[in-house]
Amino acid sequence: MTNSITKKRIVVSTPGDTGSYIIVPLDQIEEVKKLFDEHGVKYWCDPDAISSNGRPFVMIVNLKFYEDPVHAQNLLDNMNDG
Repeated sequence: MTNSITKKRIVVSTPGDTGSYIIVPLDQIEEVKKLFDEHGVKYWCDPDAISSNGRPFVMIVNLKFYEDPVHAQNLLDNMNDG
């Protein structure tokens, strides 16, 4: 899946002990939630969208600790094929 703001691939961040997450433009959040729901990926979204320096709003989507970030990334990557 391509980020509608940066035009780059949306990447699952895996910082270590804090769990995996993605940063999603607000205009794509429903598409990501639908994708994850359809494939049984457990996640939660931060309650507030954020913006800095007048940029478009984004939301952080956190994967549940036990979710496989590679699987989530593959799902996102395959969105570009469809």
